[in-house]
Amino acid sequence: MKLLFNLWVSLFFASVVWAQQTIQSTRDRKLYVVAHTNLNTTSNPIFIFYSDEFWLNLHHFLYVLGRARNHESDSSRDAVVRAPEDEKQALGKLTADEQRLWQEAVAAYGSGLSKKDAMFDDPLPEIAGALARAGDSSRLAGTSVGSATAQVL
Repeated sequence: MKLLFNLWVSLFFASVVWAQQTIQSTRDRKLYVVAHTNLNTTSNPIFIFYSDEFWLNLHHFLYVLGRARNHESDSSRDAVVRAPEDEKQALGKLTADEQRLWQEAVAAYGSGLSKKDAMFDDPLPEIAGALARAGDSSRLAGTSVGSATAQVL
């Protein structure tokens, strides 16, 4: 989990300040991502996360990257069109093994879940709800997230 979290943090919107209300959550939560002004400093984290929905946010970022790579119909939307550049900014900071794991996760989403509509196509609404309920749990065991999706995440 820590490796995936570090990968995701490194790749997630590398130079933006962003607040987004989480979709399909039964709780009113916000994810605040605060970029530090000096991105070259390794002793300071690039982001500060205030959220207990790590899995849901990871799922959404992988989903959007898969849609961008597939050139899906919504690939010109801001949330999709900018995601590959955000990813690219941080990929060079990862080890070869971390890059391989990340690329495998994006490819898995691109060949499956990212081909579906997030709101209307099963199993995406159920996955989003289960991941929101999982919060920052260290494992997805015991959730209704399918084993294939849990393995990718």
